[in-house]
Amino acid sequence: MTPTLVNLMKRAGEKYEFPMLSSQLVTSGVVMKCKETDEEFTPFALTLQKKRIVTSDGVVIEGGVYGPKILVENSHHFRELLGDPNHKHTQAEDFPDEEREIEIIIDLGE
Repeated sequence: MTPTLVNLMKRAGEKYEFPMLSSQLVTSGVVMKCKETDEEFTPFALTLQKKRIVTSDGVVIEGGVYGPKILVENSHHFRELLGDPNHKHTQAEDFPDEEREIEIIIDLGE
């Protein structure tokens, strides 16, 4: 990508940030360390990842991942999907499998 195109995309609002499956990021070796705060964090189902960009003239714009804490503080529009560290319903590890209620839905095909 050329530097001019990168600048035009940024002016148009592109941040190169995408919600990704946390399990996929961990499997691929991404360290869960927040790009903004430099703190390690426990990921929820999704993690916001900023892509690493290398322009055609060799300039590197570093990427990384954002922790749930910074997303809540900045009122990010994906915060419900990315997890709120203070909201108990988004923390799956708080509910062991044997304590979860099983909901059975039956479609009668009416």
